[in-house]
Amino acid sequence: MLAIHSINDQNISKSVGDGTSLLTTNKPGDYLWINPDQLLTSRYQGWFVCLDGQMYKIIDEIRLKNTEIVSKVENAWVDSETGDYKLNKLRIFKKKDKIAETLYLESNKHILSYELNGEANQIELILDIRKSYVLPQWNREYQFFEKDQCLIISYSDKSEAHNIFLAIDLDLLNDYKIIGSWIEKENRFDRKRQSPPYQQYVYRALSINVKSNKIRLGAGLSLEEAIMNVKSRPHQHIDASTDVNQNNKGGIPGTTEENGNAQNNFIKSLASCSLKSLVVSDTDSNVLGLRAGLPWFFQFWSRDEAISTKTLLKTDYKAGIDIIKLLMNSQENDGRILNVRNKELSFSESADSVGWLTFCLNDFIIGNQKSIYTVFPNIDFWINNTISKILKYHTNKDGLVVNDGLETWMDTEYKNDDREGACIEVQVLMLQMYLLAHKITNQEKYLLLEKKLLQRVREKFWTGEYLKDNTQKDIIRPNIFLAYYVYPKILNTKQWIRCFNYYIERLWLNWGGLASIDKHHSLFNPNHTGEFTASYHRGDSWFWINNIAAICMQNLNQDVFSDKIKKIAKASIKDFLWHRALGHSSELSSASDFQPNGSVSQAWSVSTYIDLLNNYLGER
Repeated sequence: MLAIHSINDQNISKSVGDGTSLLTTNKPGDYLWINPDQLLTSRYQGWFVCLDGQMYKIIDEIRLKNTEIVSKVENAWVDSETGDYKLNKLRIFKKKDKIAETLYLESNKHILSYELNGEANQIELILDIRKSYVLPQWNREYQFFEKDQCLIISYSDKSEAHNIFLAIDLDLLNDYKIIGSWIEKENRFDRKRQSPPYQQYVYRALSINVKSNKIRLGAGLSLEEAIMNVKSRPHQHIDASTDVNQNNKGGIPGTTEENGNAQNNFIKSLASCSLKSLVVSDTDSNVLGLRAGLPWFFQFWSRDEAISTKTLLKTDYKAGIDIIKLLMNSQENDGRILNVRNKELSFSESADSVGWLTFCLNDFIIGNQKSIYTVFPNIDFWINNTISKILKYHTNKDGLVVNDGLETWMDTEYKNDDREGACIEVQVLMLQMYLLAHKITNQEKYLLLEKKLLQRVREKFWTGEYLKDNTQKDIIRPNIFLAYYVYPKILNTKQWIRCFNYYIERLWLNWGGLASIDKHHSLFNPNHTGEFTASYHRGDSWFWINNIAAICMQNLNQDVFSDKIKKIAKASIKDFLWHRALGHSSELSSASDFQPNGSVSQAWSVSTYIDLLNNYLGER
C-alpha cells in the first residue's frame, strides 16, 4: 500500500509493506493506535484514554461492515483554526480509494472523531474496555441506554471500583443496532513479541449507520463526563486534501529520503510533531510530563524525559521548561530521581537521570546564562545540594560514582548481567555536572572536583586502546558514545578515534546500527526476543544510541566515519518514515537485520533523531 506523510499542503509518499500502523495522541495523554490492514494486531491497539491518571482501553476497532483492501494510508498534520497547534489525522483509503476513513483525537478532550466518506456508511463498533495492563476474563458487563441525545455504553467488571462510560452522539447517527456478542481475536503482533495472551475476547457491541459521514465518541469515569465530552464544541481546523498524483505539490522534491535540505527540514518538522505528541497536559494546559513511549511506556520515565527535553526545548520551549522543573522537584533525599516520576509505579532509582537533567541544563545555559536565575530561581541551591548528596551517598573510595544493578538505562537483568558498579556514562554526567555548578555558582571547588574525577576516570577506564564500559566487568557496549556526547574532554582526538574504531569493530551492524553488547560475547543475542529480555540490552540495537553515535562520529571526524554516519541516518529515517507507526521512531531493532521492534513511538529515539538532523543541517 501507499503511505503518505503530510503537513498541511506538503507531503511525501512511498509504497510500504504489510502490517504498517498509524498512531496519534492528544494533550490529555490519550492515544489511538491502529493497524489498517489488521495483519499485525495487538491488545495494545485501539483507542486508549487517560482518566484520572490511569490508562484505559475503550475501543478495540471500528470495523467497516464489508472488509475492503487498504490501498493507501496517510499520517496528516493540519493546523488548528487558531494556528496554536497541529491536529494529527489518520486517513485510511480502501477499495481503490473509493472509501476513505479519517480518525483523530480532539485536542484537549477524551473524544474520538471518525469520518467515513465514499461507498460505505455502515460500521461495527468492537469494544474492549479495561485498564491497559489488566485483562479480565469473566464478569465483564456492557449496558446500553440513551440519555441527552447520546447512546451510552456503561462498562463494569470486578477489577474496577467504578463504571466506565462511552457516549456516542446520536445526532450524527441514522440508526444503530445492538449486537452484544463476544468474539475471539488473534493478536499476531503480541505473538511476535512473545507477549501473551495471544488470543483475547473482545465485544462486538453494535452496528451503526453513519449520518453526515461522521460520528463522535466521548469517554469518562462518570456518565456526566462522557456526555459533556461528546457534546462539547469540536475544535476547528484547517484541512488540506492530499493529492499524491500531483508529484508532492507542496514543494518537497521527490518521494525518497535522499533529496537534500528541503526534504530534511520537512522530515524534521514531522519528527518535531511526533516528539511534541508525547507531551501530556492537564485541562488547564499545565504540562504533566513527557511519555517515554507508546503503547506501553506511557508513564513519565525520568531518564527518558531528561534526555529528550534537550531537544524538546527547541521545539516546544514552554513544555521543555516545565518538564525540567518537574524533574528538579522530583529528587529523592539522596539526590537522585526515581526511574518513574511516581513512587507508586517506580521500581528503582535511576543512577543517571539527574545527570542527564544537568546535561540538559548545561545545553540550555548556552545563550541563556543571564536568564537562568529568572527561569530557575533556586538553581544555585539545587545544584549545590544535588552534588553534595551524590558525593555523600553514591561515591566510592576511588571517587567514582557507583550504582546498584539495573539503575542505568540498561535496566534489565539476564544471567547476572546488570551493570552494577561504576559505569562510564555516569562518570561523565558527573563531570559535566561540575561544569554546570561552576557556571552557576562560580565556585572554584567544582573545577577542582572536576579535575580530580577526570583523573580518576582516565586511570580506571582508559586502557590505552579503549574506555571501559564498567570498572567491574569489562564488557564492550556502546555507552562510550554517550561519554563522548556528554564530555569529550576525557580523551584527545587521536585517542577517541582509536577508541571509536575499537568499539565499532565489535559492535557495528552492517544495516546501520550498533549492537548493545559485543557481537562475540556469550550473552549476545542477534534476534529480538520481545518481552523475554535476553536480547533487550544484550544484542538489540537502540535507535537513540545509534543517533547519538552518528552525532559523535560526525563531530569527531566526519571523513573517517562518513560511511557509518550515512548508514545510521538512513536506518533511522527509514524506521521513522516507513516502518511500524508511520511518522514515529521505534525503540530498537534486532541486531541481525533491520527489523524495528519494541515500542512503536519512543521519545528519546525521535528526539535524538532530530538532534542528528540538526547536526547534519548545521543547526546544533
